[in-house]
Amino acid sequence: MNKSNIKIIFVDIDWTLYDHEQKKFISSGLRALKKARKNGVKVIICSGRHYYSIEGLGAFDAIPHDGYICTNGGIAYAEGQYVIKNLIDPKTIYKVVELCKKHHLGLQLMRPDSAILVGEETEIVTNFFKYWVEKRPPYGIYEGEEITSCLLYCTEEYEKYFKNIPAYINRFYDQGMDIYAKPYSKEHGVQAILDFYSFSKDEAMAFGDDIPDIDMFKCVKYSIAMGNARDELKKNSFHVTEHIAKHGLKKALKKYKVI
Repeated sequence: MNKSNIKIIFVDIDWTLYDHEQKKFISSGLRALKKARKNGVKVIICSGRHYYSIEGLGAFDAIPHDGYICTNGGIAYAEGQYVIKNLIDPKTIYKVVELCKKHHLGLQLMRPDSAILVGEETEIVTNFFKYWVEKRPPYGIYEGEEITSCLLYCTEEYEKYFKNIPAYINRFYDQGMDIYAKPYSKEHGVQAILDFYSFSKDEAMAFGDDIPDIDMFKCVKYSIAMGNARDELKKNSFHVTEHIAKHGLKKALKKYKVI
């Protein structure tokens, strides 16, 4: 296969480039992506994390890239412009803030490139930043600005108070749930970027490790599951490379002659 066949790479962060066991980015993967870009290949970060979380992890500085997809496909950015920017209606945000104050809950509001905490500093909020690899945003006041998503710190018993808000709720762990304007998937972000560059599915490669990456894999021919990926993702991949700690990303790029 000629190097020019693959023109763009979509790459997940957690357990694909960032090893949570070692608590660091895998340098071989970063160097490999840098080489790919030197060969003219576009590199797009594709994460379920929101912008502030990616920035806080240091991923924008660490990963050589030409653009990013975040908020699980709700936001897509390339060549200095938003390709997708889904926002939650301010009326909905004001209602969510009101409910959080009423029920003494913590809340994080994500702007396109920053974030604030509102509500109360509950034990759940404190523990979230203690155990998750996340940058703590400052406390602030919502004043109608653009919000791409919310992170509501609460257990399942509180979901009933938010069931009538005009938004989509996605519980991602037992003490937290995301609030989006509508259901997102990485597939939407990836396809939007492909269309933006006029690249075909056959010219695209993607790396991932978890179930949400199945949607990303639908848009590319060369879907690469890490050796440490979930079995379901491996079954939906073009190729399974080695474990993140065994330089799986670099080895796959070499196998397909991207570098």
